[in-house]
Amino acid sequence: MLTENNNYQSSAAVSSSSSSSKRHQHHDDDDNDYDDKFKKFSDPTEAAKHTFRSLDRVPGSSFTIRSNNNNTTSDNNNNENNPIDSGFGQNQRKFPEKPSAHRTPLQQVGDFFNSLIFSLLYVTADTKKRFYSFLVGLITIAIVVFVVSILYNSILKANLIFLKLSEDNVGDADIMFTPKFTNLTTIPFINNTEISEKLANSPYITGTTPRWIIFANLQNRDQPQKNISGLLLILDTEREEQLGIGRIWPYRPLGEGEIHVRDSILRAIDVKPNRGQRTNLVIDFASLASAFSGMKGESSVVDSITSNYAKYPSALGNVMIIDSHYVGQIIEESLFASPSTQLLLEITGNTQKIKNFFKTFPIEQYSLTLAGRLKDRFPTYLKSDNERKQAVIGITNGMMDSIGVAYPVTYTLPLLSALDGTKFISLFIDQIFIGVVVMLAILGIILIFALLLANVEEKTYEYGMLRALGLRQYSLIQVILAQSMYFAIPAIIIAMVLAFLVNILVEYVLQVVISTPSLNLYFFWAAVVVPIALGFGIPIIANVIPIRHAMSRTLRDSLDIAHQTFNETTVKMIKLEELGLEPWQTGVSILLVIIGFVVYYMIPYSFIFTDLPLFFFILNAILLGMLVGLCIIAVVLEPFFEKIILNLILCGPERKLKTLISKNLAGHRKRSRKTFLMFTLSVAFIVFAGVVFSLQSANIRANVEAFLGADIVVISTNSRYSLPKDKLNEAIALQNSRNKTIEAPVKGHAYQSFSIANIPFFTGSRFSSLAYFPNRRVVYNAVDRNFLSVVKSKYFLYTYIDSSFTYNITDEKPDVFQSLYDNAGQALVDGEKVGFAPSIVYSGVKLNFEDNYTLTFDPASQYSQYIDIVASEAMRPSVGIGIKTPTDLRFSGINSKTGTQNYVDFIGKSRCLAYKVPGFFYSSYELTASGSPVIITMDAYKKIARSVAKSVGLTTYNDEVYYQKLFIKLKDEITTFEVQDVFNALQASVSSDFTSIQNVRDLVGSTETATLVLMAFFNIVAAIAIILCFFMLAVSFTANVRDNSWEFGVLRSIGLSVNALIRAYIYEALCLVISAFISGTVIGCVIALTLTAQFNLFLEMPFQFDFPYYLFFSILIMALICAILGSYLPARNLRKKEIALVIRGAE
Repeated sequence: MLTENNNYQSSAAVSSSSSSSKRHQHHDDDDNDYDDKFKKFSDPTEAAKHTFRSLDRVPGSSFTIRSNNNNTTSDNNNNENNPIDSGFGQNQRKFPEKPSAHRTPLQQVGDFFNSLIFSLLYVTADTKKRFYSFLVGLITIAIVVFVVSILYNSILKANLIFLKLSEDNVGDADIMFTPKFTNLTTIPFINNTEISEKLANSPYITGTTPRWIIFANLQNRDQPQKNISGLLLILDTEREEQLGIGRIWPYRPLGEGEIHVRDSILRAIDVKPNRGQRTNLVIDFASLASAFSGMKGESSVVDSITSNYAKYPSALGNVMIIDSHYVGQIIEESLFASPSTQLLLEITGNTQKIKNFFKTFPIEQYSLTLAGRLKDRFPTYLKSDNERKQAVIGITNGMMDSIGVAYPVTYTLPLLSALDGTKFISLFIDQIFIGVVVMLAILGIILIFALLLANVEEKTYEYGMLRALGLRQYSLIQVILAQSMYFAIPAIIIAMVLAFLVNILVEYVLQVVISTPSLNLYFFWAAVVVPIALGFGIPIIANVIPIRHAMSRTLRDSLDIAHQTFNETTVKMIKLEELGLEPWQTGVSILLVIIGFVVYYMIPYSFIFTDLPLFFFILNAILLGMLVGLCIIAVVLEPFFEKIILNLILCGPERKLKTLISKNLAGHRKRSRKTFLMFTLSVAFIVFAGVVFSLQSANIRANVEAFLGADIVVISTNSRYSLPKDKLNEAIALQNSRNKTIEAPVKGHAYQSFSIANIPFFTGSRFSSLAYFPNRRVVYNAVDRNFLSVVKSKYFLYTYIDSSFTYNITDEKPDVFQSLYDNAGQALVDGEKVGFAPSIVYSGVKLNFEDNYTLTFDPASQYSQYIDIVASEAMRPSVGIGIKTPTDLRFSGINSKTGTQNYVDFIGKSRCLAYKVPGFFYSSYELTASGSPVIITMDAYKKIARSVAKSVGLTTYNDEVYYQKLFIKLKDEITTFEVQDVFNALQASVSSDFTSIQNVRDLVGSTETATLVLMAFFNIVAAIAIILCFFMLAVSFTANVRDNSWEFGVLRSIGLSVNALIRAYIYEALCLVISAFISGTVIGCVIALTLTAQFNLFLEMPFQFDFPYYLFFSILIMALICAILGSYLPARNLRKKEIALVIRGAE
């Protein structure tokens, strides 16, 4: 079968010839004419003549036709020894072959180096003539190597950023020691002197320093009514400065009678720092020593603390700091300030002894906590998660070996725990960086491939003459490889030098921001090896097809100066018996095997061994594979998009160019596909990364808000320490009444109880169907009636709601929680009527039991005194409940004094089935049914508790509610100072170490800062990608101008202006770039939405589309500028040439 098409290569081929003398004579005549035309190549005339005479090969065929006595035979063995020798007839004279097989190894090495020297000399001369191509290749490789090197080094140092964020949160003390109470030791102190001696020679710990945290009250000395409570932090300020704890702490060590105070405290008591103003510090030692009810001393305010500066945990809030060396003096002054104490000491005669004792009081031997500092801490924290944990385990084992395992101290690692909380974000950012590296590598390969292929096509005649002069094929391969290495090697050197210089700047910034001990100028080995490997690998991989392209040319085609690659006709015939698997089929088969191996082995492996980096890498690779695959598919739709864009951008007189531009788009499609693919891939990846990060940032904010529930949340972490409701209400009322002229900062507040099972005499709580099968352990929490109006109501999501009630609307959501109070006891289930209850049935048979519980059961009271609940949607498939289905609520209790145990059942009626409630962990998945929360009213909480207490014989319960959380809603337009004042007022109202206060706005604000930084990073990546695409567009249009110069010369000769031709090129580029931009945007959004939908499937958050508009429009503007400049610059050369020279093909 014979197939012949323009710009088309068939898998079938045909070859036929008739070896007659006339035909060879015809070739001889053509060759003589050819040599006469080009006198400067007269030296190889005989060689070329014999070559043309002997070569009779169909272009691109896999075998040669030989002529002998008018009989046609085929020889499938290609002669690769010398391109000039291939294709000789059996009876024709051949050039003598060099006996390469008999050459000595030394001669072969000499031939290799001679060929290499020739390649270098040739490439050097060629670079001078084609400096533009050299410059494009140099800049491309330099950009890729530089960016990859900086990114890789940044990835490996990213833990420093997360370390800084963790230090800002929990302080920069690496290890904290606290006393351990044992049967032999009940003293709540640690002897820092002894610990320091034991760790003096430790290779792991630099040292320890004592700390005390005590509640205190600070008063304005002149206006004592202005006072506020807070936490007094007693430190050895000089020792901490020596150890480097709080290394960015800007305040000086304290002296006698001096104090550092948080700025919010100073505002509250109307005291200015650094002005010598005096304050009264009242310290409460009641919790430490019953002998002292409290002490009071004067202090001069030195500095106003504006931030914790990683000195102490930020959660401490209102903090005052004094130096530990002067605590004894404060105690002494406080004791002798009391007349009764002075009289007692005078009577006993111990006044001087007491004074001397406090002057030399070794307070460091009575520390509440110790803060420790690790040696070489930065290299330890820079390690990966698993390596860091192993290193810390070794450090703590060695430390406890020095102290002694039985020594009465326990230790915590606050920084390590905080870093564990950031590992998922760190992994996510790492995968983004890896994706950027892969994307830049792909773009670099495509660009270098297009550049080298354009050079090969441009120099087809030149390579043909080199082969005609006797240049071997491997020497020609050396020439092409040397050409790529000629710009790759200097590009790598320049890029690595620039990367080293930029790394100095990065290290300086890290030293300023993170306060690293010294400039660390070394590169991680991977940040050197990977970029250099890419620098060499990109041109080598990109050379494969150009080398095959150059080697597939026959000398006849290579020396045909009128030949145009985009107009060539290729005919190829392969026998069916020789037809095997195509390379692409083999590649697809290997790819499917790899995918199967990854899915069925690597993913389970990552789960079993909890290798999260591997798991995220696989997911990232799959997403990138989807993105690249869709971009390749989009190439098929390129003509369709280009046609639409062309019709849209051409209007008025410009429509006369439509036919010309359409033909150009079709004629250049083979070359423009690579440009289209580069633009599509760049835009798709950048939009994908930007959209994903925007959506994930929004998801992080939403999850933080949904988890905490309100603007500010006060949380008690221990059920023994209920929140002080009266004090907190008083603090909120005080804040709202400070300034009557402005809106109150607190718009509302609501309480949530601990689980009812946390009441001391409760032993458990269950949730089940009426038959108590199946049943689930649940958590019953009570909330206030205004709960929904205080919390983030947009995260209240439900599946079913009792439609028989009318609900108040709160932020467009039905207020189910208020209905639990307003419509309590009014719900009806299926088959139930008002006042209906099952009647008591007597069998008439007398039972010989003293107690008959059946007779004492009162169903009417059980049905009329049911509990209204808000249950989890997970209970519907798990227990089989619904809005109209009653449930059994069982509560168990015990009387610890008598040992009496009992349980009480209540009928429960679901007002709503929800899968998301702010401040609670609700879900619709059946897996979460056990342990899920059930919300009731405060009245129901007390009712249940009374019933259980009565059932076990307890009479001491007094309707006490144990409060776990306080939700606070702030006004919309609230200043940072107002938020801080509210936060500090709440902090001063709680005195338990088991109480924490969370400011949701601060947590959300940190994610917004991270989003802005990463969006700036994506803009930089977008600019780099567009620069590479600009080079690609320029290379492509330069080749287009060169190939179409004759046609445009003819168009100019018939009256078309050169400006119209240039505009035609610009319109062609705009069609190409805009269509690629649209395709890339759609692909990036689809992949990003797919990933976000997957995340939302697990998180069950409401879907929201957060598109990065600034990033999108910045890419669009850069792409349009690239399209205009990338087409105008090559096309402007037409303006400088005369029509006659263009038609003649003269340079």
